[in-house]
Amino acid sequence: MKKRVLLKSLSLLLSSVLMTGVLTLKPKAAVLTDFSKDEIISAPIQSIQTLDAVYGVENGVNVAYTTVTGSASSKIPAMFNVVDLDNEKLLKTFELQDASSAWTHVITKDGSVYIGTTGAKAKLFKYSPSENKVEDLGVPLEGDSTFYSLSTDGELVFGGGYSTGAIFSYDPANTKFRNYGKIDDGTVPGDDGKSENYIKSMVYHKGSIYAGTGTNNGRVWKINPATGEKVQLQIPKGLPENKGSEDKMGMVYHINVVRNYLFAFFNGPRTVMIYDLDKEQWLNTVIPEVRGMIGVSDEVNGHVYFSSRDTNMYRFNLDTLTLDPNPVRSFNTNLRNTAVIDLKDSEFGKNTMVSVNFNGSFYLFDFDNNKWGLTKSVVSSQPNNIQSIEKSADGNIYISGYMGSIGVKYNPLTGESTNFTLGQIEGMGSLGNKLYLGEYPTAQIFELDTTQTAPKPVKIGQIGEGQDRPFKITSGDGKVFIGTIPGYAELGGALTIYNPENKSFKTIRNIVPNQSIVGLAYKDGLIYGSTSIAGGLGIDPSEKRAKLFVYDVDNDKVLKIQDLEVAENETLPMISGLEFGQDGLLWGTANGWVFALDKETLKVVKKKQLYPEITNYGRWRPTYIKFDNKGLMYTNPGEKLTAVDINSLDSKFIANTGIFTLDNEDNLYYAKGVYFHKVTPKALEFDVSKEFTPITLNLEDKELNLYDEFKKQIGLSINEEDVYFEVVGSAVNLKDNILSAVSEGEATITPYLSVNGEYKKLNEIKVTVKEAPKDPDTPKEEPKTPEDNNTGKDDKGGNTSTETTNNNEKLAKTGFSNNSIILITLGVILISLGCFIALRKKYKTI
Repeated sequence: MKKRVLLKSLSLLLSSVLMTGVLTLKPKAAVLTDFSKDEIISAPIQSIQTLDAVYGVENGVNVAYTTVTGSASSKIPAMFNVVDLDNEKLLKTFELQDASSAWTHVITKDGSVYIGTTGAKAKLFKYSPSENKVEDLGVPLEGDSTFYSLSTDGELVFGGGYSTGAIFSYDPANTKFRNYGKIDDGTVPGDDGKSENYIKSMVYHKGSIYAGTGTNNGRVWKINPATGEKVQLQIPKGLPENKGSEDKMGMVYHINVVRNYLFAFFNGPRTVMIYDLDKEQWLNTVIPEVRGMIGVSDEVNGHVYFSSRDTNMYRFNLDTLTLDPNPVRSFNTNLRNTAVIDLKDSEFGKNTMVSVNFNGSFYLFDFDNNKWGLTKSVVSSQPNNIQSIEKSADGNIYISGYMGSIGVKYNPLTGESTNFTLGQIEGMGSLGNKLYLGEYPTAQIFELDTTQTAPKPVKIGQIGEGQDRPFKITSGDGKVFIGTIPGYAELGGALTIYNPENKSFKTIRNIVPNQSIVGLAYKDGLIYGSTSIAGGLGIDPSEKRAKLFVYDVDNDKVLKIQDLEVAENETLPMISGLEFGQDGLLWGTANGWVFALDKETLKVVKKKQLYPEITNYGRWRPTYIKFDNKGLMYTNPGEKLTAVDINSLDSKFIANTGIFTLDNEDNLYYAKGVYFHKVTPKALEFDVSKEFTPITLNLEDKELNLYDEFKKQIGLSINEEDVYFEVVGSAVNLKDNILSAVSEGEATITPYLSVNGEYKKLNEIKVTVKEAPKDPDTPKEEPKTPEDNNTGKDDKGGNTSTETTNNNEKLAKTGFSNNSIILITLGVILISLGCFIALRKKYKTI
């Protein structure tokens, strides 16, 4: 009996092969989920950010000119404001189109205010009090995205910023710009040979421009505005306050000239050095431990004032050139641009120093009467760009803003938002009910108890070791793991391990030499990490390709540093997104690739190039990988949010974003500029018995995009890989989903649609090809000879043969050609015949 069943099965197999004629090899299933429900929830970070101000008088009233940050990428322009300081009220506001913020303002002698902005291109604007308008003067330096400093001789305006390292002048008389070129190119005798891309500070004084450069080893330069001639004011070595960093001074963050002294604030050693402009030499006196946006204030009663890193304000005596060791007052914030004014009808005296605060209010310091105060903020808030989002263990989503001062807790179930005080958070990660937040600058780490109703982050430490940006935070076995980027002009990131039990930090810098850490995943006592070749701003990478590494936590040992076997022929600046999947594999991204690794060997088990056009992506911000509850993986290589089936690696693009997360219901949330989006995934439903509308083509029409036509008829948002077609009939040809009319006649198209992981055969689509309607004036054709009538049709006009053609796209997916299918078919036939004959010989009784 068993013999008969076996032979019967072989016979059926042979019969089925002979009957089908073609072996159809189908591609694997694609992701068939609808992500079209994409809604903007809000612009959640609404705050006032005022970076700078200048001060003047309009109509006898003391006024401040300041700009509130917006978002040019989200079409929300920065707002220029005129504020009445005497009466604490807003007088005027003007939009600065295509500008996100303004780090610098300057007033010329005619009362005009010039505004240097940040945006896709740095622009110069002019406010005229007499004309009561703001004018866009355009782009002074192609290649600059930010202007950090403006100065004036009273008529001409000078400026510079990032990233050309050049300075410009603007002449309002002829409305012309002049480009002086890059100032610090590293070639001047005595220079360090390193080019600097920042003009961070500038002042005009007695016929010369003094410009401060950076970021690596900035210097003060004296420039002749008429000739463009430049000289570096080389600094003395061996001053103890500079802590031996004369070759690593960072930026000249601010320059101010008071009397005959130039005060230069270097943010490397955090010192203010003093240059005697009359004697043309640096003093040995140095002001140490300075913080803030400026080094020293303008003169008030023979002193200049500064904010110290010890959270106090101090003063420096201009007559004795000595520092008063006693604090003037407590001042735990940054000092910004200052002026000395006489407030009208005020409790403050005539020599009141004013300085703008970050939230649009103004500090008032009456040193004569030992009085200080803070005005109310009268400018309006603006939406700010979102810097980071993350879901915590309580299911809420926490949001931080760029240059932030507030954070938001968003409840996905109720849609309610709660604001709280928070700086610029680069990365977040959870351990139990605690959310850990990494703040820029200086890599400060905060802990937030998510069980509390009102969010209140508490600072638990600072990483140190020259680290600046904590972009990656994860956890495991009761510990928190943090990957960081170093500070300005530094290479070499760090892995930091925080133990909440004993509140200890352990930082290991340069696990991979000269590379930053942007990917971390923990499993079974080991940290699996990945890197970026980038360091801080102002320094080029020394390495060519990012790396993978494995670190043993208990034994404090690097077990492995390894290249990634992906994108071997591409530049590879970053590997990130490391996460363990439900399949036990370690998943990650690099350029436009997604890959999975064996955790023991770090060998690539799976990989797919989702976006071939992305071949050199990454600097600081990692890509992310999140797994939902249904087996889909979400990732954003090259800031392209994408759903991936981890079995087939089929994928679907969703949106462009560098930041996203998932809630507990598998809804997607992402940020784009100031806006917070929600995408609700929906499994596509389709009636496979649907009847399709026939297609009619004229020979004159020639072509139709079959994919577009199919998508229109089924009414679903699908990708091209979600469907393939089989065509029967010689009247049409199908190539790359373009259906072409070949000859009069009919054809049938069979669509195969991916539904729930399998391709389903749908009803046929009838296609009719007709001859194009003839123009009545067209001459009749001459009768054809018998040879001309050899068209491949029989006497009745029917087809003498029927051709079955598989879509070329389908064959490309499977990797098989028609010849391959024929060979496989013949192989199966021969094997079946061989088995049949062998069994016949063995079982002669049958």
